[in-house]
Amino acid sequence: MLKDIKILDALDLDKPIYRYMSVEKFLYLILEKRLWFTRCDKLGDPHEGSLPEKLVKYRNDRLDKQIVSDPTQLKEIQEVKKIYERGSYASQLQKFASCWTMNAPESLIMWKLYTPNSTGIAVESTVSRIGDSFVREPCDHFERYEMAISNTIYEDFAELDKLDRDQIFYKRSAYHHEEEIRVLATFMSTVETRDSLMISIDPVNLINRIHIYSSSDSKVLKKSIEDLLAKGNLKKEVLIPRFDIDVFW
Repeated sequence: MLKDIKILDALDLDKPIYRYMSVEKFLYLILEKRLWFTRCDKLGDPHEGSLPEKLVKYRNDRLDKQIVSDPTQLKEIQEVKKIYERGSYASQLQKFASCWTMNAPESLIMWKLYTPNSTGIAVESTVSRIGDSFVREPCDHFERYEMAISNTIYEDFAELDKLDRDQIFYKRSAYHHEEEIRVLATFMSTVETRDSLMISIDPVNLINRIHIYSSSDSKVLKKSIEDLLAKGNLKKEVLIPRFDIDVFW
């Protein structure tokens, strides 16, 4: 199924990447066999998917020159500017992202940042596994969505003056610590809008290993996850980060 997905950059298809999530979202992944995609206007940063200032200024300067050369176009070009502004935001309503990272679960900060109360799951996968995990269904996402996977490019938005891919793959340099890989599904319909997207996957293909951490008791959580996997006949290794050790006075 990887052949149906556009791979941007020279990504290492077999390098481990991780998806941090709450226990509840992990249960959804395993029990419903669906991967959650967030609509791109709901990713948490208002700059997500926006255009850098220099690109907007270049576009407006070009339109302003048309007005100077032909003042009768003033009203028409002002409307064009508004359409551009509305369209830039509206395009995010048709895009959905599943966000992964190259940062391994041995970093405590990742658990603090990306799981509620420093308790949750980090699913270990690869770009190749993700691509091969999607399950085709009648009239499914591969007929309705364009799929792409890319590393995230961290740039100074005040200086950025060109884009070489969809703007949703760009983030401000302040987020470079995320080391993010994004899976993007772009809805080809411009009429229908959804709040989120859940795409059918095969957990066996998607998951390499499972990492868990609980700020209260990782061993208890590990046992619960192992029991869940056993009931579903899903044989995957469950690991606790090495930094999570008992205290001895």
